[in-house]
Amino acid sequence: MNRQEIDLVNELALVATQQELDKLEIKLSLNFLSPAEALQIESIRGKVLDWNDWFKNEHDGLTNKFTLSVSSKGRPPITIGAAVFSYDMENHLVNIHMVEHFKQIVFDDHLVKRMGFVALNVALVFARTAKANVIRVVNPLPDAVPYYKYLSFDFVDMNLMESSLQRIDETLGRLKASGGQHDYEADED
Repeated sequence: MNRQEIDLVNELALVATQQELDKLEIKLSLNFLSPAEALQIESIRGKVLDWNDWFKNEHDGLTNKFTLSVSSKGRPPITIGAAVFSYDMENHLVNIHMVEHFKQIVFDDHLVKRMGFVALNVALVFARTAKANVIRVVNPLPDAVPYYKYLSFDFVDMNLMESSLQRIDETLGRLKASGGQHDYEADED
């Protein structure tokens, strides 16, 4: 695939996922992460992931990446979630590097318990269109590992989890049946 074809696949992944959200009447807007949104994310307090360090040290060096910005449909739209993916066409892989829902940014947040659904949907559409076999989570946070397992990922290496497209599709079907919201509850120790 050349760059133009890959850009088209990226667009298709966002459009197809937006259509899924619209069918479920989930009021969210999807787009690619712009530099202005990246700056907004860096300034958000109370986040789980270190986006500031990510943008500074890894984001620009990641080849074959595509990004996701999830915004509220209010005026002005506010970025309430983001994800960074990459792909390896030779090895038929799609990688998830960063996924986060920035909770408590807007009142009546339609992304509550849906960030996994949105990110997996985008990854699955891209993977199918690009003929990938596997979706991976790279360097998952230890606290997020049980959630990724709930979403059908298993460890294949110390810092790498993966799932087949079939398992992801089954997970998305289960989530779609509940309006895209997961019923995962973290164990509180």
